[in-house]
Amino acid sequence: MINAVIVEDEAIYMEHLESKLKQFAPEVNIIARATSGKEALALLPKMTIDLLLLDIELGDMSAFDLLEKLKIHDYPIIFTTSFEQYAVKAFKANAIDYLLKPVEGEELRNAINKAKARILTPERIVGLLSDYRFYKSKSILISEKTEYSLISIDSILYCEADGNYTNIHYELPGKEEVKISTKTLKYFDEKLSEFNFLRISQSVLVNGEKVKKIIKRNNQLILHNGTTFTIAKRRKTDVIEQLSNINPQ
Repeated sequence: MINAVIVEDEAIYMEHLESKLKQFAPEVNIIARATSGKEALALLPKMTIDLLLLDIELGDMSAFDLLEKLKIHDYPIIFTTSFEQYAVKAFKANAIDYLLKPVEGEELRNAINKAKARILTPERIVGLLSDYRFYKSKSILISEKTEYSLISIDSILYCEADGNYTNIHYELPGKEEVKISTKTLKYFDEKLSEFNFLRISQSVLVNGEKVKKIIKRNNQLILHNGTTFTIAKRRKTDVIEQLSNINPQ
């Protein structure tokens, strides 16, 4: 899916655009809407999006005023407007396309195709596949030099930070293996938290299902294979609370 935000101050055109997207570009997921420049300014810096569908005249400011106030934005933009005279300025502002209202379905489809060509880089495609695997088959996709590897989430013992990389330690029948991911530990923390993974320190994320015991006197956490870590003091209470909520298999 392509996560997009619509900024449009007229309800009739907002509804029309959403209807056309559902019909001609169902892969676009509208994650938020703003009906003024002020609302968009409060919303956009907090979000990670792939595409912005932006009306030019917003009532309280123009789209160009909005973009100037945002200062930093790297997402492609499809401008929508009732006026032709802004086209040159729009294309200087990272425009993918410039559509006149009411937006026609085929023109919108072509604009989305242009956006996809910019958004769906090989790295982005791997990311989407990885997200799909997380939730569909409970496995993670690791990109290596010559191949992609799939690792079952249930087999992971722990993840350990190595700079901007992460070492994934996991179990296979009769042995343990390590894969190196180019994703950060923060990425895996966010993705795996719902699968009972616990961040026990700045550099270690453990599978709560693999924890055997915690030694109180020295904050030692021991996995069922004997691997031992020290829980950061400020994380101890949260780790114990999270472990208590894991249902035994």
